[in-house]
Amino acid sequence: MEPIEKKIDETILDYKKTKAQLINNIQEKFQIQIGDNLLEEMLNNMNLRKMIYEIELNLSNHLNSKKIKSKNKMYFQKDWEVHEFLKIILLLKFENLSFERECDLWNEVIELLEKKINNLIESTVGDTREELTELKKCFYILLNFS
Repeated sequence: MEPIEKKIDETILDYKKTKAQLINNIQEKFQIQIGDNLLEEMLNNMNLRKMIYEIELNLSNHLNSKKIKSKNKMYFQKDWEVHEFLKIILLLKFENLSFERECDLWNEVIELLEKKINNLIESTVGDTREELTELKKCFYILLNFS
């Protein structure tokens, strides 16, 4: 193998190791299960990473303060009508709550996260603000009733 090819191979290997470490780090720190496709995009998009971090931090703090157990997931989902449109889905699944309490909590979470995302957007300028505004339009909070 030529010296330059070896350096390229080593660089690619280092990149893959670093990428795997970053993914591991996110998965360990987040209480929300993040889908692989969303994780991949988070590594490449700092603004998406900021928004997801804001969502995860505030959701976790809110639920922990109320001692609510949950198994939440976040992932990309293609829109069934406009296939090029990717939605960012936060799927909430609360444990051991009545239907009414789940619905109340869902509304609380929607209100909280909308406020926090708006605060994040308002604290930025220029292209970052525009991109965060566009990301917010793709964000949906669903409740798993099963």
